[in-house]
Amino acid sequence: MKKKTIAEKRAILYREWLLACLANDESYYDYTLSLGIPDGDTEEDVLWDLEGGWYDDDIDDTINVYFNAKKHYGFAGYYVREMVIMDENTALYEAGYGDLPKRIYKKHGKWDKR
Repeated sequence: MKKKTIAEKRAILYREWLLACLANDESYYDYTLSLGIPDGDTEEDVLWDLEGGWYDDDIDDTINVYFNAKKHYGFAGYYVREMVIMDENTALYEAGYGDLPKRIYKKHGKWDKR
């Protein structure tokens, strides 16, 4: 298997964070709070942080937190528009995330102003 680039890993982390936010079982999202993206961050915040390289140092561990949460709690599906959707790709599409980036490139430093 080809090793993922950091840009690809940033995109994976973004996708997994979105899935955790859509999770039908709130334990899924709660499981990620200790080592994942902070609670209360908006999509804009998360993308800005990813583009700034904030999660790069521990990105593999952070992605694994989301994968473990999915493994333990993903069986409950994803809550989108008052429906529970079991397929993650369908859930993302129905939530308006049908065309997620495959790579997220670094566009600024960690401390650059928005």
